[in-house]
Amino acid sequence: MRYAAPIRWLLVLTCLIAGLGHVPAACADSGVSETALDPAGAAYEVNADAQGLLWISDYDRGQVRGLYPEDGYFEVYPVLGHPSDARHDGTHLWWVDAASNIVGRASTDDGTVMRWAVPGAGGFYGTALDADGRLWFTAAAASQLYRLDTSAAPAELCTYTLPDGGQAAYMARQADYLWFSNRINGEMLRLQVSDNSLTAWPLPAGSAPLGLAVDAGGRLWYADTGGRALARLAPNGQLDFYPLPQGTTPRMLALTKGQVWYTEQGLAGIGRLDPQQAAHTTVHLPVTQRTLAGSCAAIVPADSGQLTITNIDVDWHATSYPVIVDEHGWLVYQAPEDAAPWGIAAATDIWFVDTARRVLGRLASQTVPPAHQVYLPLVLH
Repeated sequence: MRYAAPIRWLLVLTCLIAGLGHVPAACADSGVSETALDPAGAAYEVNADAQGLLWISDYDRGQVRGLYPEDGYFEVYPVLGHPSDARHDGTHLWWVDAASNIVGRASTDDGTVMRWAVPGAGGFYGTALDADGRLWFTAAAASQLYRLDTSAAPAELCTYTLPDGGQAAYMARQADYLWFSNRINGEMLRLQVSDNSLTAWPLPAGSAPLGLAVDAGGRLWYADTGGRALARLAPNGQLDFYPLPQGTTPRMLALTKGQVWYTEQGLAGIGRLDPQQAAHTTVHLPVTQRTLAGSCAAIVPADSGQLTITNIDVDWHATSYPVIVDEHGWLVYQAPEDAAPWGIAAATDIWFVDTARRVLGRLASQTVPPAHQVYLPLVLH
């Protein structure tokens, strides 16, 4: 649930008397700054590229924004339709459209754009770029996984069928592997893109993975919206389960410096987990091997043309989110009451998209309290 009014007043009182001693974490400046996105839009996803630039897909406004943090401006791409996820490979912006089943590519140098229509698809959702620059994407309402290769003309589209009627949403890349969950059959899957071999782990009953990220040790982290926890899966089947201290629902997550950052909407908060300190339970999952069946065919663009790219200066406004939990490896910031944070990314700082308030938030990593500090333990139940 949201941050209750009595607790809010308790924090105000605590801050008022803080001059008598040291300042509790709940009064500390969280170092958050915000900038407005399109007031008529609905942005959800934010992805960082290899250069540390941020790419934000606005589903309602049919646009993708590239943020150049050091230069202080947005680059706005009017891709039209309903882009659900976007990636940048250093030369091109890629996106998928959840409503029209279009996949697009635009040059970030001159705006040259190509779009491909995929017949019979069911709601494009998550994306990933592999080491060869090929775009992989899911169909959240169908049992297909797709790969688009534009290295030659015509382009090649490969369509793979997930086993047992499975459906996938988000993906995460790890070297030559792609991780994704089978949300219909309760499995976590890892595809080796070089030979289409598929490894599967059946998840505990009630699991519902959403956001995914892979750590430096090759272990997958996911936000478990069913178990209200963050979970870490190792390739040997070891699953470590970290229940959220508030018992609320996590959405998306990002990794940086051994920490796991996440958004959640029951509390309207931004959280951080230090796995070295937080309590967890461990189970061991069986591992099975499969082969992903698929077929490839040439695909020609449905259209091509030129995008008119515009620049918008970023106007940052400093604000502060109270720290409402700071104990046992968990740190949780309370966003405004009407917030709905969704996408989150880690580059130099922590970035997140607030879909309801239509803002991009920036949490300066150097202002975050060290994980070992415990000031004011307030655990919501």
